[in-house]
Amino acid sequence: MSTSSLSTLIEHAHRVAQRPVFMVGSERSGTTMLRLLLDSHPDIRFGEEFEFALERVGADGTRPTLADYRRFLAGNRIFSTSGFAIDDRCESYDELVRGFLRSRITDEAVVGATVHFAFDRAPHIWPDARFIHIVRDPRDVGPSCEQMGWAGNAWFGLDKWLEAEQDWDTFRATIDDERCCEVRFEDLVTDPEAELTRICTFLGVEFTDEVFSYADDTDYGRPTADAAARWRRSQSAENVQLMEARLGDWLERRGYARSDFEPIDPAALDLAALRRADRLGRIRFRVERFGLALTLAEMATRTGPGSALRGPVQRRWNHIEIGHLRKSWR
Repeated sequence: MSTSSLSTLIEHAHRVAQRPVFMVGSERSGTTMLRLLLDSHPDIRFGEEFEFALERVGADGTRPTLADYRRFLAGNRIFSTSGFAIDDRCESYDELVRGFLRSRITDEAVVGATVHFAFDRAPHIWPDARFIHIVRDPRDVGPSCEQMGWAGNAWFGLDKWLEAEQDWDTFRATIDDERCCEVRFEDLVTDPEAELTRICTFLGVEFTDEVFSYADDTDYGRPTADAAARWRRSQSAENVQLMEARLGDWLERRGYARSDFEPIDPAALDLAALRRADRLGRIRFRVERFGLALTLAEMATRTGPGSALRGPVQRRWNHIEIGHLRKSWR
């Protein structure tokens, strides 16, 4: 490659990386599927979880020191599978994390990544960033979080959805309309071509059927309408009643109709039982996945004297967890 061609490529990567796109929303809301669709577009480079670039930034924009941040990355499971490398030549936090995205760009017109939390910190680093907000019926998200072992029951499985949507509402009020694209999971799986055409227009690229090519190379199938409203087929009436009670008016705020069931508002004693079941369910899941010894070691090294052994325990924990993840940067 000639010097002029290399210079042009570097300038292009810098320009594209100045205005990245972040897909935000709760985990289990369809972010993986939409990311794969977008990453399969020839003009888009879209990566997976990128919270490690933002979660150490303070709400007021305070950055960590480079030394502290490098130590954080050394034990971060998501960073360890990202394929990114720490550039020791970087002299600031901003230069380092901006370089992560810039390093992914060749001739693409758009670069982006998924951020499930701390997305309100992005404008501190990327003032011109754009955002795709994807939302899914929480009555599907809650049970999915329970299946992932993040909660012991559907009531507490709603935690991630509620936190993400509350954070989004607060953050959304601070950004201009032209920098935001709202997507409903149910619309995406019911009429994917129409929704993806709209998203591509927002991103400034033409829609192409190539977005569906990921299904040839991964374990994920193409979007299908039967992925919508699974809770109607899989959840008991009691689970639906409990979830709708906890959600309050959030269903209507996100455009989802309530069921015909009467919500169950648990009394204090029942809520305590739900909390115990949540804790026991999460512990049971961890023991089944990581083994009793490692689960006890992980709990013992979180704080106090045992924290000195946290590193080796965390690395073993991460190794097992990584075995359950699908790698996806193409």
